[in-house]
Amino acid sequence: AAVSIPNRTINNVINYPRGYVRCIVDVTLRGEEANRIATEKTAIRLMHSVHQQFPGILLTVPSSEGRITLAAGKEILRIKFRIWPNRGQPIETTYLQELVCELAVTDPDYKPWMVAISYEVEERVAPATRSWLRSFKA
Repeated sequence: AAVSIPNRTINNVINYPRGYVRCIVDVTLRGEEANRIATEKTAIRLMHSVHQQFPGILLTVPSSEGRITLAAGKEILRIKFRIWPNRGQPIETTYLQELVCELAVTDPDYKPWMVAISYEVEERVAPATRSWLRSFKA
Protein backbone atom coordinates (compact mmCIF):
# COMPACT_ATOMS: atom_id res chain seq x y z
CA ALA A 1 0.00 0.00 0.00
CA ALA A 2 1.35 3.40 -1.00
CA VAL A 3 0.79 6.51 1.07
CA SER A 4 0.66 9.87 -0.72
CA ILE A 5 1.51 13.07 1.13
CA PRO A 6 0.81 16.30 -0.75
CA ASN A 7 3.73 18.76 -0.77
CA ARG A 8 1.52 21.52 0.64
CA THR A 9 1.16 19.59 3.91
CA ILE A 10 4.90 19.21 4.50
CA ASN A 11 6.14 22.02 6.74
CA ASN A 12 9.58 20.86 7.86
CA VAL A 13 11.97 18.14 6.83
CA ILE A 14 14.77 17.39 9.25
CA ASN A 15 17.55 14.87 8.76
CA TYR A 16 18.93 13.16 11.86
CA PRO A 17 22.10 11.58 10.42
CA ARG A 18 23.07 9.95 13.71
CA GLY A 19 19.52 9.05 14.74
CA TYR A 20 19.58 11.21 17.87
CA VAL A 21 19.60 14.80 19.01
CA ARG A 22 22.07 16.25 21.48
CA CYS A 23 20.34 18.14 24.29
CA ILE A 24 22.69 20.60 25.97
CA VAL A 25 21.87 21.96 29.43
CA ASP A 26 23.91 24.91 30.71
CA VAL A 27 23.48 25.40 34.46
CA THR A 28 24.59 28.80 35.77
CA LEU A 29 27.01 28.55 38.71
CA ARG A 30 26.59 31.42 41.19
CA GLY A 31 27.96 32.68 44.47
CA GLU A 32 30.88 31.46 46.51
CA GLU A 33 32.88 28.38 45.52
CA ALA A 34 31.01 26.22 48.07
CA ASN A 35 27.70 27.16 46.40
CA ARG A 36 29.13 26.44 42.96
CA ILE A 37 30.33 23.00 44.04
CA ALA A 38 26.92 22.23 45.62
CA THR A 39 25.14 23.32 42.41
CA GLU A 40 27.44 21.15 40.31
CA LYS A 41 26.87 18.08 42.52
CA THR A 42 23.09 18.59 42.52
CA ALA A 43 22.94 18.99 38.73
CA ILE A 44 25.01 15.85 38.14
CA ARG A 45 23.03 13.80 40.68
CA LEU A 46 19.75 14.80 39.05
CA MET A 47 21.26 14.13 35.61
CA HIS A 48 21.77 10.48 36.61
CA SER A 49 18.31 10.38 38.18
CA VAL A 50 16.69 11.47 34.88
CA HIS A 51 18.62 8.74 33.06
CA GLN A 52 17.26 6.13 35.47
CA GLN A 53 13.73 7.52 35.34
CA PHE A 54 13.48 7.87 31.53
CA PRO A 55 15.67 5.12 30.02
CA GLY A 56 13.56 4.88 26.85
CA ILE A 57 14.17 8.52 25.93
CA LEU A 58 17.88 8.82 26.69
CA LEU A 59 20.03 6.78 24.33
CA THR A 60 23.17 6.77 26.48
CA VAL A 61 24.24 7.82 29.94
CA PRO A 62 24.33 11.64 30.01
CA SER A 63 27.69 13.32 30.49
CA SER A 64 29.04 16.46 32.08
CA GLU A 65 31.62 18.56 30.25
CA GLY A 66 32.44 20.23 33.55
CA ARG A 67 32.71 23.92 34.23
CA ILE A 68 33.02 26.43 31.41
CA THR A 69 33.93 30.06 31.99
CA LEU A 70 32.42 32.37 29.38
CA ALA A 71 34.15 35.51 28.09
CA ALA A 72 31.90 37.73 30.24
CA GLY A 73 33.09 35.92 33.37
CA LYS A 74 29.92 33.87 33.86
CA GLU A 75 30.57 30.25 34.82
CA ILE A 76 28.33 27.38 33.72
CA LEU A 77 28.18 23.64 34.09
CA ARG A 78 27.48 21.98 30.73
CA ILE A 79 25.58 18.69 30.69
CA LYS A 80 24.86 16.70 27.52
CA PHE A 81 22.05 14.25 26.90
CA ARG A 82 21.55 12.09 23.79
CA ILE A 83 17.84 11.79 23.17
CA TRP A 84 15.44 10.59 20.49
CA PRO A 85 14.26 13.46 18.28
CA ASN A 86 11.40 15.53 19.77
CA ARG A 87 11.69 13.77 23.15
CA GLY A 88 13.16 16.58 25.28
CA GLN A 89 10.12 17.09 27.51
CA PRO A 90 11.50 15.20 30.56
CA ILE A 91 14.59 17.42 30.49
CA GLU A 92 12.58 20.61 29.95
CA THR A 93 10.11 19.75 32.71
CA THR A 94 11.18 17.12 35.24
CA TYR A 95 14.93 17.81 35.23
CA LEU A 96 14.61 21.59 35.08
CA GLN A 97 11.93 21.82 37.77
CA GLU A 98 13.68 19.45 40.18
CA LEU A 99 17.00 21.22 39.67
CA VAL A 100 15.66 24.73 40.21
CA CYS A 101 13.60 23.59 43.21
CA GLU A 102 16.63 22.01 44.91
CA LEU A 103 18.95 24.92 44.09
CA ALA A 104 16.42 27.45 45.43
CA VAL A 105 16.74 25.87 48.89
CA THR A 106 20.31 27.16 49.26
CA ASP A 107 19.98 30.10 46.82
CA PRO A 108 16.44 31.60 46.96
CA ASP A 109 17.27 33.85 43.99
CA TYR A 110 17.97 30.91 41.65
CA LYS A 111 15.45 31.08 38.77
CA PRO A 112 14.54 28.74 35.88
CA TRP A 113 15.99 31.16 33.30
CA MET A 114 19.43 30.49 34.81
CA VAL A 115 19.32 27.03 33.21
CA ALA A 116 19.54 27.13 29.39
CA ILE A 117 18.40 24.13 27.35
CA SER A 118 19.30 23.86 23.68
CA TYR A 119 19.33 21.17 21.01
CA GLU A 120 21.71 20.34 18.17
CA VAL A 121 21.89 17.70 15.49
CA GLU A 122 25.38 16.29 15.10
CA GLU A 123 26.68 15.76 11.60
CA ARG A 124 27.76 12.27 10.66
CA VAL A 125 31.49 12.20 10.11
CA ALA A 126 32.32 10.35 6.94
CA PRO A 127 35.21 7.90 7.28
CA ALA A 128 38.32 8.75 5.32
CA THR A 129 38.51 6.82 2.08
CA ARG A 130 41.58 5.90 0.10
CA SER A 131 41.90 7.52 -3.24
CA TRP A 132 42.25 5.13 -6.16
CA LEU A 133 44.98 7.45 -7.46
CA ARG A 134 47.19 6.81 -4.43
CA SER A 135 47.04 3.07 -4.90
CA PHE A 136 48.66 3.35 -8.34
CA LYS A 137 51.48 5.61 -7.11
CA ALA A 138 52.72 3.13 -4.54
